[in-house]
Amino acid sequence: METGQCKLCLQIKPLCKTSHIIPDFMYKGLYDVGHILYKVPTSDLSKEEKLPSGEYEPNLLCEDCENKIGKLESYACDILYSDEEVKRGRLYRENQKNQNNVGYTFCKGVDYKKFKLFLLSILWKSSISSRDFFKDVKLGVYEEAIREMILNEDPKDPKDYPCVISTYLNHKNKYPSDLIGQPLRIKDNLGTRYSFLIGGVHYFYFVSKLTQLSWISEAILNEENKMRIIHMTEEQAKMLINKSIGDEIFK
Repeated sequence: METGQCKLCLQIKPLCKTSHIIPDFMYKGLYDVGHILYKVPTSDLSKEEKLPSGEYEPNLLCEDCENKIGKLESYACDILYSDEEVKRGRLYRENQKNQNNVGYTFCKGVDYKKFKLFLLSILWKSSISSRDFFKDVKLGVYEEAIREMILNEDPKDPKDYPCVISTYLNHKNKYPSDLIGQPLRIKDNLGTRYSFLIGGVHYFYFVSKLTQLSWISEAILNEENKMRIIHMTEEQAKMLINKSIGDEIFK
């Protein structure tokens, strides 16, 4: 192992040869049987590019910090893609609709600390990465604050760097679930946000505190260990996919 400064604990230690910026399980359903990721060029959806195991980068973290984040990822995998926590009686999921007929999956029993730190780890690793895929994710002054939250296992308040999760997998027969959009930075009168589209699931991070609308507070994970995963309409899914891949593929 090469020795250097770990980006998380800032200690000089042997560094891991490979750190996944986005963990493998979030590409669930995107691999063929040989564990090869299919990444479709935005210019032509009929063409495929084979990539081994997603986006990764060497020499970012030491083994201890890689294991720390790895435990968060294992927990998140059970929450998002497994029924293990449900079977253990620690997680409850139910599809519901609000008074405006907006569909969502209501989740109760999601460990606020573990899951929020997992979400922040994706955003933070994307910011420290030198890979071109993450070039638009630059947290600036927020990068250090989030690093300390992960290192000290302190998720702070739900309104500190919240992430709204939504999905169009309820329309997977119409829109492809195997697309990975390059993360986008959005800055306007609502502040700075980052958009990640991974395998039919959208992670929308609110970084600055200029404005946070009421629906955000209703959707994000709270300290009561509850959250909502919003179900997109067909029109919302179409707009998101087109924006994420940078082309009007779907009309």
